[in-house]
Amino acid sequence: MTLERNAEALTALVAEDVARRSEAALAAARDEAARLLRDAHGDARRAMRAAYADERHRHRERVRAAQAALDSRERLALQRRNAALIAAGLQALPAALRARWDEPATRGMWVECALAQARGALPEAAWDVRHPAAWDAAERDAVARRIEAATGHAPAMIADTGLEAGLAIGCEGTLVDARVATLAADRARIGARLLCHAQAAGDAEAR
Repeated sequence: MTLERNAEALTALVAEDVARRSEAALAAARDEAARLLRDAHGDARRAMRAAYADERHRHRERVRAAQAALDSRERLALQRRNAALIAAGLQALPAALRARWDEPATRGMWVECALAQARGALPEAAWDVRHPAAWDAAERDAVARRIEAATGHAPAMIADTGLEAGLAIGCEGTLVDARVATLAADRARIGARLLCHAQAAGDAEAR
């Protein structure tokens, strides 16, 4: 009987040891599973953050590319508009200048400007003044008298049948050219001024 009880006790001890070992192994397995799950969650969060960051980067790049394309199209449209504006202005300029010559007030300012330039550029000698054949005789004679008073020499007033508007004043190889064709010849400068006027007009309308 004693042997039997000892066997039962030994069996119980073995069973307890197995149960304890099993519980420890199960706890370790649970801990490992929890760690693996945390690691998996961490990896998933990092992967998600990386995916979001990559998508945000791609989105920013797409936005930048779209903005650059829009800016390029706007610049091209502005260049085309400016070119059309300059072309239209240059085409209309000769007629507009001739119309100013036909008006006594603006013709007077034109002549004054040409005389001022001539006084600064030409010697006090006999000037040659080429003018439209249809220029009013009284105005022409008045200008001749002013030139003679300024230079001490009577100018040669030369009617040019090919000249519709403006004056060309020369002396000793120097020419002050205030004719329409010459005034309209500097296309780059005139185009720049046309754009400035257009911009100023646009700003005024915006206000």
